Amino acid sequence: MLDRAEDIEEDRRLFMRMLVSSDPKSPYFNAQDVRVYMDTLANLYPDSPYTIQASVVADLMDKYAESAAEAERLSIRMTEINSSFAEKEAESAFLKETADEFRMKNSELRRENERLAAQEKRLKSQLTEINARLEAIKEIDLRIKQSQEGNGRE
Repeated sequence: MLDRAEDIEEDRRLFMRMLVSSDPKSPYFNAQDVRVYMDTLANLYPDSPYTIQASVVADLMDKYAESAAEAERLSIRMTEINSSFAEKEAESAFLKETADEFRMKNSELRRENERLAAQEKRLKSQLTEINARLEAIKEIDLRIKQSQEGNGRE
């Protein structure tokens, strides 16, 4: 037991270093070091009571590393999505502004069309009246000619 006392103390130290390295709040946090300490502990002290606990902690750290990597990927993806969303919002705002401009132009053109239609109606009415007068003048002119021809025969 005395011969093993030094080894027992060393496996405990390795395990404690591993625990300190496995705490994300620790200034010594390093997920890769956790696996190195665990492998060292398992290889040098396979019968140590800390080996099983170290294995559990190392597995948890592997899962933590996977989760952290996934969180980073998701964060990058979220940034891309937010950027894309911002672009779509800007495009949507531009399209809305363009649509509003077209609506205003359309409204202006509709009013101008109504004005021109009213003007056309007035002009047609005037043309009809002028044609009627012209026909009346032609009728009067024809009567005058007939009357002059009738007077000239007598």
